[in-house]
Amino acid sequence: MNKPRGPVSIPQSRDLVAIKVTIGRRCYVLCSAYLSFESPNPPLRQLMELVEWCKSNNLPLIIGCDANAHHICCRSKDINQRGLDLLEFLNSSGLDILNRGTKPTFVTRNRQEVIDITISNSWSSHLVKNWHVSSEVSMSDHRYILFNLETDTVSEEREYRNPKLTVWSTYRDSLSRNVGLPVRPHTIPQIETSVENLTRAVVHAYEQSCPVRKARSRQGVPWWNPELLALRKKARALFNRAMRKKTDADWDSYKEAQRLLTGHGRLNKHLNTIGLSPDSRCRLCGTSDEDSVHVLCHCPRVIVNRHKHFGAGYLAPEDIREIPVDKVLAFARSTGLF
Repeated sequence: MNKPRGPVSIPQSRDLVAIKVTIGRRCYVLCSAYLSFESPNPPLRQLMELVEWCKSNNLPLIIGCDANAHHICCRSKDINQRGLDLLEFLNSSGLDILNRGTKPTFVTRNRQEVIDITISNSWSSHLVKNWHVSSEVSMSDHRYILFNLETDTVSEEREYRNPKLTVWSTYRDSLSRNVGLPVRPHTIPQIETSVENLTRAVVHAYEQSCPVRKARSRQGVPWWNPELLALRKKARALFNRAMRKKTDADWDSYKEAQRLLTGHGRLNKHLNTIGLSPDSRCRLCGTSDEDSVHVLCHCPRVIVNRHKHFGAGYLAPEDIREIPVDKVLAFARSTGLF
C-alpha cells in the first residue's frame, strides 16, 4: 500500500474522518463515521457530502460506521426510527450494507447488539470479501470488524536462500569438482586469479546445494510487541470469564482491565488528551504524565503499594506481563486513580 494521499476535500470532524489511499494502481476512500446517539435522527449531512464527492470522482468508498441505529437489514434484532432513517439514506444514495451474520458488534454486561455497520458504494462492494466480526478482545465495548479488500495489487515475492537447508554433501562434491588441484601462485596476478577461481567455485557450490526459495512479504506493524500481546491475553481471559459467568463482579473486572490497559480511563494523560483536564501530570507525584505505565511501574508515591502487591518498589513495563491480572487490578484499585 502506498502512503495515504491525505484527507479528501470535504469537511472533516471528530465524528467523521475520510482518507484517500492508493493501493496498487487505484485510489480508494476509506472512512470512519460515528452517528451520535444524542441526535434524534442520524446526523448524515457530512456523510452525504462524502458519498457525493466519491460519486463525482468515480472513487470506491468503504465506510466503517458506528450507526447507533437498529434495523433488521443491518442484522439488528429490531427496528427503530433511526434505523428507518438510515436505511432510507442508504437506499437513496446507492450504498450497500456489507454486514454478514448476526454476531453482535457491541457487547456489554447487559446488552449485545449490532450497531456497527460497514457500508460501500457500487464501485467497492464487490471488492470486500470475508466480512466478519472478530472474537478478539478489542479493548472496547465494540468488537473488531475484519474483512479482506481485493485489489489489483500483486503480492510481492522475494527470493532468498536459507543456509540451514544447505545439502552439504552436494556442496562438497561441487566444490571438489570446481576447485581442482591446488597450485601455488608466485605473482600478484596469479594470486588474484586463484582468489577469483576459488570464490567462483564456492559461490557455485552454494547455489547448487542451497536452492532459491520464494517468500511473500509479510511486514508487521512496528509498534506491536510481546508486552502488548501479553496484556491482550489478560484482557481476553477476563472478557471470556465475564461472558461465561455473567456476574457484575466479573464484568467490573473486565472493564477495569480495559481502562487500565488502554489508559482510556480517569487518568490525567487521557483526560488532557480529550480536553477534559487542563493538566496531564500525575495527581500523586506531579512529576510525569499520569498514564498506566507511570502509575503501574514508576510513580514514587505508590512504592509501598507496589511492593506490597508485586514485591518490588519499581517495575519495568515488560514485568507486567508476568504478573497475574488480578494482582494488577488489586494494585490499581489501591492507588485510587482508576
